[in-house]
Amino acid sequence: VRAANPKAIYCCDPVMGHPDKGCIVAPGVAEFFAHEAPAVADILCPNTLELGILSGGSSPPESLDAVRAVAVDLLKRGPQAVFVKHLGTLGVSGGSNFEMLLVTVEGTWLVSAPLLKFDRPPVGVGDLTSGVFLARRLLGSSWLEAFEGAAVAYQAVMTATSRLGAYELQLVAAQADLAASPVEAGIRTRRLE
Repeated sequence: VRAANPKAIYCCDPVMGHPDKGCIVAPGVAEFFAHEAPAVADILCPNTLELGILSGGSSPPESLDAVRAVAVDLLKRGPQAVFVKHLGTLGVSGGSNFEMLLVTVEGTWLVSAPLLKFDRPPVGVGDLTSGVFLARRLLGSSWLEAFEGAAVAYQAVMTATSRLGAYELQLVAAQADLAASPVEAGIRTRRLE
């Protein structure tokens, strides 16, 4: 792709599993992501399990500091940004909020949104946040603006999904709220030192 378009952006969402379910990919796939993807990707969008695998491990890092350290190490291997899609219990709220982490050479940010409870949690939330993050970057947003935009999208879509009692993500029902500011959406962002 880059031979045809040197400005092409490779956003790698290394779908390999879930922190609660473990690695679910065929032998060789995890190794490919761990050894090859960081060197060629512009953006990495792992969950915490995938972050651990990308660093050569087999499980998620055990703390927010460890997540951050792994992301910083991955930056040294090539990507411009590491966007950890959901920190779960590793976030500062211990899992009571929906938290994500962004690490770039410009800095590290943590974003927090209210966590909505579902009897049957919808799937595809990581795809939603990664996709919105990439789309915002392609439209010219800064790293931080794209990060906050992904959090706003999470909040808007999950709120609509909950309100409608649905299992599938309700993108159309949420479309009017996707343009909200982070403050309007109840999103809190802080730079980590």
